[in-house]
Amino acid sequence: MVARLDCKTATETVPLVCRRWARVQKAMCGDVDLDMRRIGCSIENALQRFKSVKGLIARHRSTTDAVLSSIARNCKSLTKLDLSDCHQVTDTGDITIAENCKSLTQLDLSDCEPVTDAGVIAIAENCKSLTHLILDMCYEVTDACITIAGEHLPNCEITG
Repeated sequence: MVARLDCKTATETVPLVCRRWARVQKAMCGDVDLDMRRIGCSIENALQRFKSVKGLIARHRSTTDAVLSSIARNCKSLTKLDLSDCHQVTDTGDITIAENCKSLTQLDLSDCEPVTDAGVIAIAENCKSLTHLILDMCYEVTDACITIAGEHLPNCEITG
């Protein structure tokens, strides 16, 4: 029933009449990890309901740059992002994440084949808190780029 309500009603009105939903809502306001593969609504709706998402697993072949744009708009305090196996994610999406999610500490881009040096450099220049960057099977990312990223991110373990 609650899934059919708009976000404002679900987050502001229902908790006033239902104690159980109020507890759920309170839990949702804390730091949460969200697995996009396991939710039953659109990514945009989920991110509006879980405004303080810290960790996000968005790995899926249908994840696109548009999805990353939505994540970047709604999850400014994101610290962990798993985009592995996202074959439609390009440098455009990576740059959007880099410019908007500067608190990232862990980023997994493994098997994101379209990602190139440009996206990785943008991440390295903007996400200074990164401690783990996974680039396994990112065949368009060069060794020179990994060296440059390492210079920007001295405390980051870069694999790939």
